[in-house]
Formats: sequence, C-alpha cells, structure tokens
Amino acid sequence: MLNDMLDWARNRWGYVGLALDSDGFVVIKTVDGRCERWLYTGINAHFDFVEQAVQLVIFDSVSNLTYREYQVAWRTEHAVRCLDSAADEQDIDIGELDYCPKCYAHKMVQFSQGRAMKLCSNYAVCSGKSKTNGRIYPLEHLNADQQLFLLSHGNDDLGYPAGAICASMTRKLGLTTGEELSQSTVGLSLVEDSDLIKTSEFTLLNYPFSHFNRVQSTLLKNQIHTKNVNLVLGTATSSGKTVCAELCMAHTLAKGEVVVYVSPLRSLTQEKYDDWSHTFGAQYKIAILTGDYALSPDKNDEINQADILCITSEMLDSRTRKYGSERSAWIDRVGLLVVDESHIIGTERGHAVEAGLMRFTQFNQAKILFMSATMPNVEQFAQWLSVLNGLQSEIINSPWRPTPLTWHFPRYVDNGNYKQSRDSRINEALKKVTDAEKSDEKYLLFVHDKATGADLLRKVRAQGIDAEFHSADLKVNIRQQIEKEFKDPHGKLRVLVSTSTLAWGCNVPAQNVVIVGTTRGLSPVEIEDILQMAGRAGRSLPADYFVVAPDGNSYAQSSLDRLSLRILDSVAELDMSTAGSVIDIRHAGNQQDIKAVDNEARLQRRKRKVNMRQVKDHQKVILAQSVEEAKAWIAHNDPQYLARYHGHCYLICAQPKVWEHRIQQAKPVHSRLVNEATLGFHILAEVDAGTIHNQLDLVNWFDRSLAKLQGLVEQKVVDSVLGDLLRTQMLKGHDEQYKITEIGKVSSRWYYKPEDVFHWHTALRFVDHAQIWDNDDALAWAIAGAPSYNTDYIQRSQAKLVDDYMKRLQRVVPFASEMALPADMATYLSGKTVQYQKINGFKYDLSRVFQALRQIAKACAISRPDGYWHMLETRFRYGTTADSAKLLCVEEVGVMNIRKLVKAGIVSLDDFIDVERRSEVTRILGHKKLETALASARKIIRSQYGVE
Repeated sequence: MLNDMLDWARNRWGYVGLALDSDGFVVIKTVDGRCERWLYTGINAHFDFVEQAVQLVIFDSVSNLTYREYQVAWRTEHAVRCLDSAADEQDIDIGELDYCPKCYAHKMVQFSQGRAMKLCSNYAVCSGKSKTNGRIYPLEHLNADQQLFLLSHGNDDLGYPAGAICASMTRKLGLTTGEELSQSTVGLSLVEDSDLIKTSEFTLLNYPFSHFNRVQSTLLKNQIHTKNVNLVLGTATSSGKTVCAELCMAHTLAKGEVVVYVSPLRSLTQEKYDDWSHTFGAQYKIAILTGDYALSPDKNDEINQADILCITSEMLDSRTRKYGSERSAWIDRVGLLVVDESHIIGTERGHAVEAGLMRFTQFNQAKILFMSATMPNVEQFAQWLSVLNGLQSEIINSPWRPTPLTWHFPRYVDNGNYKQSRDSRINEALKKVTDAEKSDEKYLLFVHDKATGADLLRKVRAQGIDAEFHSADLKVNIRQQIEKEFKDPHGKLRVLVSTSTLAWGCNVPAQNVVIVGTTRGLSPVEIEDILQMAGRAGRSLPADYFVVAPDGNSYAQSSLDRLSLRILDSVAELDMSTAGSVIDIRHAGNQQDIKAVDNEARLQRRKRKVNMRQVKDHQKVILAQSVEEAKAWIAHNDPQYLARYHGHCYLICAQPKVWEHRIQQAKPVHSRLVNEATLGFHILAEVDAGTIHNQLDLVNWFDRSLAKLQGLVEQKVVDSVLGDLLRTQMLKGHDEQYKITEIGKVSSRWYYKPEDVFHWHTALRFVDHAQIWDNDDALAWAIAGAPSYNTDYIQRSQAKLVDDYMKRLQRVVPFASEMALPADMATYLSGKTVQYQKINGFKYDLSRVFQALRQIAKACAISRPDGYWHMLETRFRYGTTADSAKLLCVEEVGVMNIRKLVKAGIVSLDDFIDVERRSEVTRILGHKKLETALASARKIIRSQYGVE
C-alpha cells in the first residue's frame, strides 16, 4: 500500500511524499527537475482530499489564522502549480517576513488576476479588513487519530487507495501512532508550597536552608532519586536543577556506584568540579577530565578511581570510542549519568552528545538524568532515553521559576547600514545601564562579537561606571577573578560585558541582562542562545544570610526608622530563626562561602547606615535559600529588597513583535546526527569499534538514535556520506563488509572530522610530492588549512594580509583556497607579531594535530628526518623561523629563552656562537649555562656538515 500511495502521488502531483514533522508542520517534498526541497519553515498546512478535489489550507503558525486556501480538481495540472506557489511562500524564513504595521501579523503574498499583493493574514483582528477567516489549529494540537496527513474520501477508480493513514507509512515517516502516544510519559505535577519537604529529612547531604523548593520536593516525593528510572528535568533556569542532581548523586554514591557529570562547556564542568569538591570531597573522590587536562597514566588512574567524574560532552564521545582498547574501569562502574544543558543536542555540537550516549549505553545501562531549561519536547527525550537503556523515564517539566523574569524588547534602528545599526544597538544598551532608577543594580551585557563588546565597554566606562569585558580570550585566572568581583554584591563592578562564554550554565547572576542584538555576523543568533543568556537574569545566589538583632536589644528597637530592612518575623520550624530586626543582608558567592558561615558568628562588617556598636554582641545569622523563604521571613519588606530578585531581560532587536512571538513559542530540540558534515565522523568510529560491519549493522545503529525517533534519518544522506568515506579512502569495502583504513583511524582515534583528515592527507602528499617542505606558506596551508579551523568569512582588517599570502601560496599550491588562519600562521612562523587570539584555538589543539599528522605521514610512507615533526610543532607553537627553532636543540636554552634570543636578533646557530654577540647571549642565559650551551651549539653545527 505504501508504494501504491507514493506512485500515485508522483504520477498525479509531482511530489514524492507528504510527512508530518515533530513540530506539527506538514512537509511537502517536491521535485522540480533540479533539486528537492523540504518545506516547513514557520508555516503550517493541512490537507483534505475531498471527493473530486484537494483542499490545501495553509495557516500562520503564530496566530493560527488561515492566510491561503486552495481547492483544486484532481485531474488538473494547476494542482502542481498551487503546490509550487505554496512552496515558494513557505521557503521564506519567518525572520524575513513583513509584518502588518497595525496588528503585526504576517503579510503574505496573494495573487489576484496574475498580480502579486502583500496582504495582512490576520483578517479576523486587523482593522480595515471586513473578511473574517475561521481559526485553523495546527496538527500538533489534534489527537493521534486526527493527525492524518492524507484523508481519503475519493474513489478507487481514481487510482488513489482509500482509507486513513497506514501504520507502515506512519513508522516510515517517523510519526507517532495512537498506541505509541498512549504509552508516552506524562510529566509529574509540582508539589505546592504547603507540601515542601524539609531538608532535614534528607540525611545524605546537609543544606543551609530549611526546605527543598517545589521542583526538588517533587523529585523526593516521587522517590525518583531512589528508583532505577531515567529523569528528564525540563524546568526553568534557577529552579534548582543542580540540587536535584545532587539528591540523585548522593543516593547513587551511597550504593558504591560512580556518578558521571557531562556538560557542553569546560567552564561549567570546572565550576561543578569546584563546587562538588566541597560538597562531596570529604567522603568521595572527585576527578575532572576536559580538554584542559592531558590524559597521562596518573590522570587515567585518578579517573578510574574516582567516585564522581566531571567531563565535557566531547570527552564522553571520545572516551567511549576508546572503551574497547582501554577498558576504562569508570565506564563499567557508573550508576548515574547526569547530562546538563541537554538541549545542546539540537545545536551544531549536539551530534557528539547523541553519539556518545548511544555508545555509552551499549556498555552500561545506567540511570540517566537530563537537565535543561530550553527543551520543550521533553516527552520525546524521555522516550529516547528508554530506548537507550531500557529503563522507564520520568518527566518533571514546569515553567515555574523561584524568581520572576520579565522580558523587554527595546527596538534599535536598522536602516541597512551596519555601522549605524551597531551604534544604535550600543546606544540602546547604554540607556539601560545608565537608568537612574537602577543605578545600584548589576547589569550583564551579552554581545555577539568582540568589536561590539570593546566599543560598549569603552562607552560604559566613559559614564564613570565600573565595567569589565569577559571573553574566551582572557586567561582562566583573569576570567575567574572578574566573575568573583561581579558576584560580590558589595563590590564595585556593576556592569559586565560578555560574549556567550557566560550564557551556558555558569552561575554568574545579575538583576538585569541586556542582549545586544540578534545576529552574529551575518547569521541569526539561535533562540536557544538567547534563552540561555536571559536565564542569567534574576538568578539568586546559592543563599543569602540575614543578620538580625533580637527583640531584646533596645537600641535596635528604638532605631527601626533607620533600619532599612525592618522587622523579621519568627518562623517556628526554623531553630535558627528569631524575632527581631534585620540589620544586614549578605550574599554568598558560592556554596563554600555559605557552609563556612557560623550561625552564632560575630558581625564582621559594620553597616554604615546603622551604628552597630551596641548590637554587635547580640546579632544572629539566619540562612535563606531563596527569595521565597526571604518573603516569608521578612514581614515588612522594602520594595527595593524584593525588586533585587526580580529579573529583567532586555533583548535589543529590530522587530520586537517577532521576537516576542519567538520567545513565547519555544522551539523543539531536534537531532543533528544525520548531517553530512558530521555523520561520517561517527560512522568511522563505529566501524573502528566493530559496532558496524555492514549495511544491516548501520540500520541497527540508527534504530537507537534520537534522529530515528524523530523521523530525521534520510537514506540518501546516509548513502552520500558512505560514498564520501569510500571516495576519500577512509573506508574500504562495500555494503556487505565495511573496513576502516589507516587514514580513517586517524579520524576515529584522534577525534577529527573526516574532512579535516582528508585535507591533511591530500596536503601532506602534495607537499611531499612537490618537495616544498622548506616553504612556510605551504606548511601553513597544509597544517592550518583544515576546514574545521577556517570559515569563509575574512575580516576587513585581515584582507590585505590574506591577499598577500594567497599570491605567494598560489605560486607553489595553485589550487589552494583563500583562508585566514593559514595566512596568520605563515606570518607567525616568520617570527612576526600577529593577533594571537586568532591562532590560540588552533595552538590549543596543537599536540593532537601533530599526533594526527604523524599517523597520516606514516600511513602514506612520507619520510622526514628524525625530530622533524617535533621541530615543526615547536615552530607552530612558539612562532619561530626554521633556523631559530634549531636553537631549541641547544642544551640549556629552553623554550623560555627562544623569544628573548630572537628578539635580540639571534635567530640561528651561527648567530648563537658568534663572538660579537657573546655578551647578549650571556645576558640572556647567564654565565653558568653559557659554556655548556656553546659546546652544544658547536656540536650540532658539526653534525650538520658530517663532522664528528
């Protein structure tokens, strides 16, 4: 029946299929002779096949109002033209659509007597429109039986098979049948404030607050921490997801099992490692493994002995790839896998998380905890986790937030001129920061490029406001110092300008977040990034503690008019509470600070507004976890105090109404595994590991993927990727038997995309064949020209440098493409100064790059002199010429002195032993090292000429 349907569709309509995607959008796949298009962006459609005609209703996915209807006879060719016309309209990105100035609904092209007109689609509301269209609801709101993308009431003699959608096509297109829907996991309802669980009832951990919040209490009430079930935690930012993870961790650790924490960012992984070293460190061993740490034998032993292991997403993928050869003990002992910011699966880096989880659960069916504030399709992820490890999956999904967040959408002027538009965005941000009514509040300003950040920082400082710029270019210790200063509520740092480095997960809260624009270069910023940035607004610190003077203190009672925080009511359940006057509020920068507080401690700092001399011996410290408890404790709150916890996010944009719609309608998270740029990377790893041997194994591997569950696996993409792997000599064989080549193993084992390995393979063979190993331009292209390190975009400031480089390069490599990083690296190799931040990312990876290069050279039988690759790596790392790199072979010189020697004009061995330069060499090395160094240099020179 399926084939009959598709054949009928091809013959009658010219399309090859209809499908309903996970957003509830109907997808039309058309054929125009040159290409095929999947059409679904921003617009929904509903099809009814009536007796002698087909009716196509397309409606706005925001307002749910009809803007286009077609009803066409079965046998007319006009049907194809109608679909093509609808396709053209659907091909427009929602961000590019015009909006009605009266009601902000979409303006859509409609045709009348051959003329195209843009009219408002919102006939029911928009003034000036007399026609009222009925409201059409998206298919995603219908039940399973109604989710029929083909409703046939036609005649069999027309050639169309009568009946509703068949089960085989449902499964083929990745739809959900009624039976499957009935088994879907239903989210647990949050407990009410009156049913919160006391922290004293959880004996495995001590917390400095009295009650768990609504999310945490829901987890405990349903005993999810003790059950062998998965959990998808889709609650808002600042809702206490980390504490939920700790509750599950504590129970897992008590059973003697290992906990693995996975996050997408090194900074977030480091933050959790630091926090949990204090929380769990006294009783359990904790280790961290990110790209910042080399996997030495000692480090490997530390990891295998750890009770808690904090790693990055890519490290999970990388370590599980090596499971077969390393037999890593920690994988076998894991009882809980915590995946933070799990919506990362829907981003460009998400393929590593998906593949890593698929591989991990082949070895260990441990309990999995997903945590995300921006993952609306939680039921789908719960189903996928059950597919992976066979466990039941629970869901806690709620928009509840302990501190309210208000969105604002200030508009900037976008007149098409980039500089003027950028200035307009900066000025809007400046208005917010200089708001006189919020002069004592902190601001976190997110920018999408460093140039805008630098300009904004300069203008903020010009207003006399203390501000800093936080970016990945700063050294780790400097970034941490800036974060610490910003977290300090009594510190001078009031404004922090930042790139996206602080958006994901890191606990750097501010009352106000300003997002300066919605584009990054020429590309729109992902909505997930916007939501993550907004999540920093209004986040309370881990705890606040209140210093009170008891009722018995006469001075405090007589000075209530001067005590800005007024009276604290007693709370019977809290042993540490007391009736009295709040004379100070302090904030803990992290959990370590909180737990160091002594409830009976003396007041360490006097509050300027009140003379503390007469009350300092009668004070008491009270801890509070959140603003909810603070409201209960302080009976007569000052509005200024409550406002301190109310978060505000200002999204500076050109189309406020558009972005308001986008923020309100969260976008489902979709798998990025079936992507031609990344799929081959994972297929190679599975062939290398022995998971995939043939086409059937590949199908079975896909069956466990999120992509399969979401109906995103396309055979033509898979076939294309396999063809590329065979063509580039990463794989060999055929559908019956795949084998990985030595070149393919470089991709699998050194964690590089096949396209990067293919570039290095091709480039090294060319350099060797042309014997241009002494040409720095060619070496820079061959090594730094890998696609992953380069983009098509070249900054204006780099244009001349790149142009000059390409003129030189094409004399020896005529087919080379224009790239910025090789041009920078060629300049760097000449010993000249470059903008180091442009090459820092590449240098960070240098050891792994050269390990891959050595393996490629060996596979290609490329022979180089002993020590060549070490010398070349040294040059790329420190930016030295070929001659000056030889100085590193001299005893007593070392890396630290190379730059000093080069700066002094000593760039070769001959310069080094030159008598006239002896005083300069002595000044740099010192007298003790001089004779040994000179003897070593002379020996190297003699060996070059074959003289012993």
